[in-house]
Amino acid sequence: MNDRDLLSTFGPSAAEVLQAAHPEWLIWREIADGTHGDWCARPIEASEDEPLLRHDDLDGLRALLEAADG
Repeated sequence: MNDRDLLSTFGPSAAEVLQAAHPEWLIWREIADGTHGDWCARPIEASEDEPLLRHDDLDGLRALLEAADG
């Protein structure tokens, strides 16, 4: 296995890449009843009662984050 294969196999996930691109946000995936739910994001400095961004896929969450970061 060459270096490129190793990176594509063991490199960062899409969620890790998104988190790295938006370090001021906490990004996670909800889990409900043992199944994956929406992807969510909240500014790190926000309180827990502030609304969060949510989408059913990472591309949608990425668009919401980019719009929020304006």
